[in-house]
Amino acid sequence: MENLNNIQLQIGYFKEALKNSNKQNSKVSAGNVGWHIAHSLLVMIKLISVLETSDVATFKPKFSLLKWAMFTFNKIPRGKRKAPQVVQPPQEMEDAYFEGLFLKVNDKINLLENLSPNSKAQHPALGLINKDETIKFFYVHNKHHLAIIEDIMAA
Repeated sequence: MENLNNIQLQIGYFKEALKNSNKQNSKVSAGNVGWHIAHSLLVMIKLISVLETSDVATFKPKFSLLKWAMFTFNKIPRGKRKAPQVVQPPQEMEDAYFEGLFLKVNDKINLLENLSPNSKAQHPALGLINKDETIKFFYVHNKHHLAIIEDIMAA
């Protein structure tokens, strides 16, 4: 199972990539580097917020083939899903927007450490996921977007 140290490293990679936030390659993605960074941070912020308010007594795991495949192969296929509106960043993003996202995600990651292992969140594709599964999802999701950022930068 992935741990929060790996997530922190990925957040560091996002910070490093931020200097190229306006770089874009439509052959790789419709979003620029900044979009992928903001989206990834928003996903972490939103899911941790849901975990914080979950009713741990009602968590009942359910098998999901998609979740199994994602967690087994540590991969998200490109171009198969569209990000839900709630985790789509605005069209225009200033430096202050990114600064706020990085501060908020760091606060949320610190809170995540103290949440019950049975905290849960409803993911639109994976269904109900608990704290450990959420951390694993963050790792795989961030890895997916970091790979897209790399491809944008290489083009």
